[in-house]
Amino acid sequence: LELYPNNKILWLHLGGLSKQLTPLPPTLLQEPLYASRHAAIIRERLEKYPNLRVDLSWDVLYYSCWSDPQKRAIYARLIEDFPTRFIPGTDFVAAESKTEEDYQDQLNKTSYIYRDLSDEAFRRIALGQNYFDVLGRSDLAAPAVCSGGSKGEAE
Repeated sequence: LELYPNNKILWLHLGGLSKQLTPLPPTLLQEPLYASRHAAIIRERLEKYPNLRVDLSWDVLYYSCWSDPQKRAIYARLIEDFPTRFIPGTDFVAAESKTEEDYQDQLNKTSYIYRDLSDEAFRRIALGQNYFDVLGRSDLAAPAVCSGGSKGEAE
């Protein structure tokens, strides 16, 4: 990032999250990385590097972060503070053996955090405005968020 500050960099899986955010002591090779520290590291990098984006794909994010209300709140606050810097995804690898139900399950897990976001952050991330922006497509815009329902309900 320092050597090539003009490059657009996408930091995958919420900043390189491993399958076990808080490893058990026997498996430790270093000090455990807790959600608050992990979010602080991402925050520091986003503040320092304006061309850095963070990808929100991989169902491990659901199991390690989104399903825990305390951890989810930490990451939702981070995303709200930098709504232009996060990119959605599923990390779903299509295969003949996978079904539409498998895809829907992955989509539900990777998008679970969106229910905690403001309409503007939701529009930028879930509805794709950040994709258009990172690609320099000022001729395209994500749709407005539907109104009328309560937060988290489908219309």
